[in-house]
Amino acid sequence: MQVAGTRRPPDRSEIDAVFGLQRAALEVPGLTFDGFYEPGRHAHSRVGGDWYDAFRVRDGRVVLSIGDVPGVGLRAAATMTTVRQVIRGVASMNPDPRMILEALERILDGGAAHDAPFVTAWVGVLDPIELTLDYASAGHPPPLLRTPDLAVRTLAGGDPPLGIGLRAKRNLHAVQLEGGSALLLYTDGLIEADRDVIRGERAVRDAFARLAGAASAQAMHDMIVAGRGAHDEIALLYVGIERALGPQDGLHTWPVDAANALEGRRVRRDLAETLNTLGYGRAARFQAELALGELLGNVVRHTRGEAEVRFDVSARDAVLHVLDRGCGFYRNAKLPANAFSESGRGLFLVEAMVDDLIVSPRPSGGSHVRAVLRRHVPADAALDATVDELIAS
Repeated sequence: MQVAGTRRPPDRSEIDAVFGLQRAALEVPGLTFDGFYEPGRHAHSRVGGDWYDAFRVRDGRVVLSIGDVPGVGLRAAATMTTVRQVIRGVASMNPDPRMILEALERILDGGAAHDAPFVTAWVGVLDPIELTLDYASAGHPPPLLRTPDLAVRTLAGGDPPLGIGLRAKRNLHAVQLEGGSALLLYTDGLIEADRDVIRGERAVRDAFARLAGAASAQAMHDMIVAGRGAHDEIALLYVGIERALGPQDGLHTWPVDAANALEGRRVRRDLAETLNTLGYGRAARFQAELALGELLGNVVRHTRGEAEVRFDVSARDAVLHVLDRGCGFYRNAKLPANAFSESGRGLFLVEAMVDDLIVSPRPSGGSHVRAVLRRHVPADAALDATVDELIAS
């Protein structure tokens, strides 16, 4: 029986019920994830509005989010769960941190799933192939980045919270990560453990620097809170960046000279052979080859330098990557007005042959195209005949 004025020790079953999705195993080669949640010391409920999340979208990138819905108890937890699921839903369609926050803000301003004066949030998208991190913030404490030389820096932030009616345009930031670095995402309960935010921020930075090699969110928590229990709830997400995806993870890489058409044919042939060993059917291999041909044609039009084709099978879906160092290009929302134009159609053809297509700029210049390949293409006698005719020619 609970005595009036006392607080039961945290019941992990209630916490796990709320954080169940977040505690599901996320396995990405070269990356480690560790999360921790603790309710506030004086809270009447063992759950509240703080959250952390990490999940992988179909194109292979990892979406990270952390945030705070003010309040405690099931009401705050319910709003937090809805906010988190909105982030997941928008990210599944367009993993762009700025657009995710702007979409969430429109939903909150419309009154849906909003039972709090404001919401703070931070969303990042990590590419495990190029080790880049794109992120946007909404009034949330900025994460820390620890570099391989154990230097700790604070990521940029400063944009206002969500749900206060400002409809501010969010800034999109980008940072190049290195193998051996780490990220620490946290809510404000961690830096307010001693009711001194400045001292709390300094303590968190110092602890993060000292914990190099310890991929443990709870170790960070214990160094700061030291068994006292936090005044406010705390959510933590530790992300270790050990290395980029490589051949040991099933990543196939082919360098391509955009000016050499024979190299494009070689890569298409190698891709088809790789798909065959993975069990892709004839029609699926043919569509993948056609898609790659169109993407390489784009490279020829937009760059004259070297490019790379990468094929990633580390996630649920196989993803074809084409990276160039040209002036960059974007997907047009519409087909060209001139029905006889020979340009402007390639990406529309590719989109019809793959499950998903994303074009984004590279921080170092050029474009990165991600195409999620279809594994199952229905048998089609006419398509088979076309394939036979093309092979014979």
